[in-house]
Amino acid sequence: PRTSGSFALQSDGSLVEGANSFNFNPFNPLRRQVTRFNAGFSGWYNLTDKVEAYVDFGFTKSQSPQIIAPSGGFGSEINRLNCDNPVLSSAQRLVLCGSASIAGPWPRDPDGDRYVQAQVQRRFVEGGPRTDDRTLTNFRTVGGVRGTLFDGVKFDVFGQWAETSLDRLQTNNVTRQPLLNAYDIVTNPATGQPACRVAVQGTDTRCVPFITAFNPNGANPEGLAAYLDTPTLTRGKTAQTIVGGTLQSDLGTFGIASPWAEDGIALLIGAEYRNESLVTRPDATATSGTLLAGAGALLPGDGETEVKEFFLEASVPLVQKKRFFEELALTGALRRSDYSSRNNLSGVRGGDFAPTSWAAGLTWSPIRDIRLRGQYQRAIRAPNILELFLPVNSGLANVSDACAGFAGSATPPTRPLDQCTRTGLTAAQYGNIPPSGAQVNVRTGGNPDLEPEVGDTVTLGAVLQPSFIRNLSVSFDYFNIRLKGAVGTVPAVFTLERCLDTGEPQFCTLIVRGPDGTLTFRGNEPSFVDQRTQNIASLS
Repeated sequence: PRTSGSFALQSDGSLVEGANSFNFNPFNPLRRQVTRFNAGFSGWYNLTDKVEAYVDFGFTKSQSPQIIAPSGGFGSEINRLNCDNPVLSSAQRLVLCGSASIAGPWPRDPDGDRYVQAQVQRRFVEGGPRTDDRTLTNFRTVGGVRGTLFDGVKFDVFGQWAETSLDRLQTNNVTRQPLLNAYDIVTNPATGQPACRVAVQGTDTRCVPFITAFNPNGANPEGLAAYLDTPTLTRGKTAQTIVGGTLQSDLGTFGIASPWAEDGIALLIGAEYRNESLVTRPDATATSGTLLAGAGALLPGDGETEVKEFFLEASVPLVQKKRFFEELALTGALRRSDYSSRNNLSGVRGGDFAPTSWAAGLTWSPIRDIRLRGQYQRAIRAPNILELFLPVNSGLANVSDACAGFAGSATPPTRPLDQCTRTGLTAAQYGNIPPSGAQVNVRTGGNPDLEPEVGDTVTLGAVLQPSFIRNLSVSFDYFNIRLKGAVGTVPAVFTLERCLDTGEPQFCTLIVRGPDGTLTFRGNEPSFVDQRTQNIASLS
């Protein structure tokens, strides 16, 4: 018997060598529908002539329903069929089992258990599209006291508390075991009609046979969609607490100024504490990893980041109202931060940094009509909770495996053997693995070993405001930005193409094939293209 091949089920029930592509785009809207309710208020109260209390509150609740293309079994999620299925035609059974006889024996079933290895890749269109209903609830409260301590010194002490919660309900999902049960069809000896094997055996009497999976012109018994539908609920919450304060002063009030300038030095100092947390709680179905259509297990998460910062900013007029020096001023800023992050579920720490960011600039106006400026800035962005601690998960990427396919068939590999071996494929597997169906497994998740992004920016500019042309202002600016250690992910399509073309280890090591050589295998040794977060590049 033939040991490998790819066949597509036609509308008349015949099997034709090749594959059917499913166009999922019409099911997936470009934009989500959103219904939103907003409310809020602001208020203040003068405690004294120089001190004011203030508060700001905002509330938002939104609901966003959406449909997604139907679920189904992709890749190796469904990897066997029974040969005693009465719905199979003789021609189908001959191809799949090696014999047209429903009683057997079947050459492709050497152990006699009535099952043969076969990947079934099919959308459950009979159940309709999946639904994804998201409800977001957000509130934010800011309050504080600000005013004047004494002449020349102002203060602001503030606090903020914000929280956003998510309820995500999905329906029309399909899990592996019910779909396997619905595919495993036998003749019910009591009725002579097709029925699920588990229903005949009495282990799952709810099971409804999936007739149209094998006979497009057949009819499914009532209740198939209800049997396969597996709703899931995921809840999450992110919260932020901020406490801080600033002091700002015109030091000219105290006689602190350049001897060549009329204005004094302006100074602002401050400190701030931030606590940010992110919690996700998927239900048992989502965490089980049994959802099909490439969903993978959605794992719980609980991450937290604490930040302590001290900062100051200054503007120093050096020369004013002098010949060729209408104004010459120096500006500067310094921020010292201390980041501490933790995965509260695993106890793993990451994102512990103490970076310093700063800026220094100079402005010069030789005359009132012309202002020249320049600045050098060092900025730091620490990775956030998701980038550090997002649970490692599996999903799908819309990209074809160019090394999948059967040699000599209508769907052969499109890349040569020497290139495919770079991706982990063996010579024995080449030309003997099923087509990928334009999707491959990907692994996503955070990385606690991330380093901060560091950006250096040089800015030069000029502003022309000719006094002889009313309301005219012309600005010229030059920016040079260099970013080191950019945090991001490498898309699966880029990883595959670069590995195939160049064999570079930094890309090829991100590709893990399953024991069957595919990038769609799901089991104890799953296949995937690694898309976890990393410091991927420097940009300029």
